[in-house]
Amino acid sequence: MKISDFLHDWKEIRGKAYEFLEKIPENKMMWSPHNDLGSIGMQIRHMGVSQRAYINGIRSGTINFNDKTYNKEVEKNKAEAIKLYGKVPETPLITAKRFSIILYKVQLEFLDPGG
Repeated sequence: MKISDFLHDWKEIRGKAYEFLEKIPENKMMWSPHNDLGSIGMQIRHMGVSQRAYINGIRSGTINFNDKTYNKEVEKNKAEAIKLYGKVPETPLITAKRFSIILYKVQLEFLDPGG
């Protein structure tokens, strides 16, 4: 996969998720399709917290999923959810060089059958 393809896909997927979030009626943030499933607000909170871990990991070189801090209002308040999830930035989070380094590390750690 080319870096430009990855960035295009990432922006497209994130953009669609953000559009979906903007269209959710405020009174449906706590709605869940089943008692055993989380609400829409909980799913959006999960996406936002996970996204933050990935973005911080891309910037620092280490992904840490231990930071579970978030504003509880995210699950029921659409404005807070939008703040957490955020719009897709116009500028890339990382440079092509940094992305290449990350891909190289992934190959060494996970794809090298001898390692």
